[in-house]
Amino acid sequence: QPAQGAPQEKTPEVITPPEQGGICSPMTGEIVPLIHVADTTFASGLLGKGIAILPSVGEVRSPVAGRIASLFATLHAIGIESDDGVELLIHVGIDTVKLDGKFFSAHVNVG
Repeated sequence: QPAQGAPQEKTPEVITPPEQGGICSPMTGEIVPLIHVADTTFASGLLGKGIAILPSVGEVRSPVAGRIASLFATLHAIGIESDDGVELLIHVGIDTVKLDGKFFSAHVNVG
């Protein structure tokens, strides 16, 4: 058992499309419990349940089959609605909104 605050497991290198109702990892890296994130909004669960991932590759993929519901102008966050109606938020980094889109590029559009 890892020490508290230590990464829990490594996500798979190959991400395959989820089965109906399933959620895959949006990126390769180490999973950290959300309560250990240095942002109280996320750590408190105010935005819902989730996990944090310390990425090992600079690429994010959709963890579900669905549609892009929102794409923040600063490109640091993406809202996704799965084909099953589950709403997900992928938020990259802490205080990344302050980067105003610098260092991010989107390969998707809303819809």
